[in-house]
Amino acid sequence: MPKCENWGDRNSLLFEVERNIMALDPFLKSILVCPKCKGDLIEETSPPGLVCESCQLVYPIREDIPIMLIEEAHAKGDHSSP
Repeated sequence: MPKCENWGDRNSLLFEVERNIMALDPFLKSILVCPKCKGDLIEETSPPGLVCESCQLVYPIREDIPIMLIEEAHAKGDHSSP
């Protein structure tokens, strides 16, 4: 594997990224609402997502970015979606 100057090899860099995973910004969480019903969202950690208890939809979080598209949401308890 190629070496990155001052960074070590690729595996070490990936380990550092995984180890330093950030949570969603509290301010962002406070202003986000369900795009379908405008209800409150609750953060779920495994798998990462924001849950609307009213709609029973889970909006995924990918690379610390909430995906707030109704088409990307899946039903709560349905883990077959990405």
